[in-house]
Amino acid sequence: MSPSLQHASGLRLSKSLTRGPHPGVLARIGADLRLGWRHWCYSLALGNWGLRGRMPMQVKAVFRDVRAGNGMRGEQLLTGHITCGETGYALDDRLWEALKNTPEANRREIERFDWLLDLAAAADQDAARKTTEHLVGTWCDQRSRWDAVSWDPGEIARRLTNWLAHIPLLLANPDMVARSKILLSVTRQARHLARAAGDTPRGLPRLYAGAALMLAGLVLPGLEKIRDRGLAAMQTGLADVVLPDGGPRSRFFPDSEQALMLLLMVKRATLAVQEEYPTALQSAIDRIGAFLRALQHGDGSFAAFHGLAPDGQLRVHAWLKEADAQGGALENAAHTGMQRL
Repeated sequence: MSPSLQHASGLRLSKSLTRGPHPGVLARIGADLRLGWRHWCYSLALGNWGLRGRMPMQVKAVFRDVRAGNGMRGEQLLTGHITCGETGYALDDRLWEALKNTPEANRREIERFDWLLDLAAAADQDAARKTTEHLVGTWCDQRSRWDAVSWDPGEIARRLTNWLAHIPLLLANPDMVARSKILLSVTRQARHLARAAGDTPRGLPRLYAGAALMLAGLVLPGLEKIRDRGLAAMQTGLADVVLPDGGPRSRFFPDSEQALMLLLMVKRATLAVQEEYPTALQSAIDRIGAFLRALQHGDGSFAAFHGLAPDGQLRVHAWLKEADAQGGALENAAHTGMQRL
């Protein structure tokens, strides 16, 4: 049986990642018109011209993904098949063309590359590297020009986060031509995300966009300037997702988990390049950590409500330990509406 892509990272997801405020009707119509104009501009040759610039020949540092993949699913991926929903796909040269004629949700899911987590956990790492290099390389060949799905800023943010967290899988090939092709694609996607991050919905999508920009600006030479945009987007996303007491505005507690995961990912990359982690982001880690600790019972297990589930407890424990959040468990989460007894 081929592995399913649903919840590949182990996180439980709500039906919509949007957690920001909803605009009025006229504002929404105006935003749609502006977005349509920008999409038309991106589709022109002039849109590609805006992605030109220095291409890095190597990365400044490598950092590990804070999420853990499933080795069994990784081994199944190495058999050459993947399943999304109820549809199976062959992991070969025809995959990306086949996805054009499949439900858009499946295409988005597969092109986010969340399944790299599972390949990174597979026992046969030589095969995993070859599979990753081939699939990422063919994606770069066939998705080199803008389109509304693959180059959607929200999708780029998810894809870049996965690619940059698994650089050893992507760039293991000593062939400079193959490596340069991938690095060129990463750079062009990061530059497009920098100019289109504001098109992502407020909330978790904006937080993902900011984190991806921060990661790219930290590990790719020549992209340092996009870090400021990334930090601003992360702060906007955090304000929409996380309440002052560390709880999620959505009351769906795994949203706080995802925010903590992105914060830790950026922290690992920051430490890898030996730079100082932004104070605003560490403050968010402290708030989320105190809130999540407030959900723990005396035996260390987490309360199973509002989306929290037993299958994610080890993951949350590990993240809280790494977060090194200041302070203990929150006693009164007034903004979330919870009192610890």
